[in-house]
Amino acid sequence: MSRGSAGRPQKTIKTGETFALAEWFNKNVDHLTDLTNEELAAKLGYTRPNIISMWRTGRTKIPLDRLAPLCDLLKVDLAYLLPLWIEQYGGAEANARVLKVLRNTVSDSEMALVETVRQVTAGRDFTLKADALEKLGDAIENE
Repeated sequence: MSRGSAGRPQKTIKTGETFALAEWFNKNVDHLTDLTNEELAAKLGYTRPNIISMWRTGRTKIPLDRLAPLCDLLKVDLAYLLPLWIEQYGGAEANARVLKVLRNTVSDSEMALVETVRQVTAGRDFTLKADALEKLGDAIENE
């Protein structure tokens, strides 16, 4: 029985595709925080603790606007839970498709490099010379 369960056993926990986030949350929340369901709910802006129980069982899906604050409270990287969140709404196929797009996401610094390459090549396909990566590594200043 979880700390915040108010003495009642959990109802059947839904499992399988689209419930991976609920399964992860139920399995890990007690190990990642000392907060009760009531305290956790309050910190996430809810007035009733039953929302946490519903997340645990998969009866209610965790909304996107609560995912980042939840990650902060549990000290879990958002990049880890976001794919589980996507899967809860769209299934494994949607998760795979979104992750394929996100994999191509670049930082601002990386985008500056991409834009420079596009400018230099005028959008044409190109092949890097053998020593180009070494020269590029030398040219990049790490902070």
